[in-house]
Amino acid sequence: MPKPLATIPVVGVDLGIKALATLSTGVVFSNPKARDKMNKKLAKQSRQLINKTRGSKRYLQQKLRVAKTHKPTSDMRLDATHKATTTY
Repeated sequence: MPKPLATIPVVGVDLGIKALATLSTGVVFSNPKARDKMNKKLAKQSRQLINKTRGSKRYLQQKLRVAKTHKPTSDMRLDATHKATTTY
């Protein structure tokens, strides 16, 4: 059975750049800095993509490699957000 609304505590949230979020209770969720970890690899793959002819088979293969490099970054961000919002 869900809790009545009167017993659920109210918490303020401050979203920031250095920290992902800071609660009014003093809890700080750290920012995962996901892009920094993959930046060098992503930059190289993006440069390689620019040199391919648009629409060619090699272009599509390289585009897939770039997308696969973006995926872990996206997953890190989603994971951090999920952990922050489900922590009670």
